[in-house]
Amino acid sequence: MGEQQVAQIIVESIYNAGVKTVFGIPGAKVDAIFDTLSDHPEIRLVVCRHEQNAAFMAAAMGRITGRPGVCIATSGPGAGNL
Repeated sequence: MGEQQVAQIIVESIYNAGVKTVFGIPGAKVDAIFDTLSDHPEIRLVVCRHEQNAAFMAAAMGRITGRPGVCIATSGPGAGNL
């Protein structure tokens, strides 16, 4: 299974969970997911300046909407900043 196929499965799973907004910072390991998200007609992608900001915004969005709050970060330092 190719990287793009995996990204499509992830994005469709996010959409099927009722998520309308995704927060995060692109990085080498998640670029395919960000590409797929940016092309999705019903999910808004918010690119943040720091992973902690993305996590806080996703948490707030989840509390406000009652839907899952989604934050995506790359491996290594990106995940460490969450």
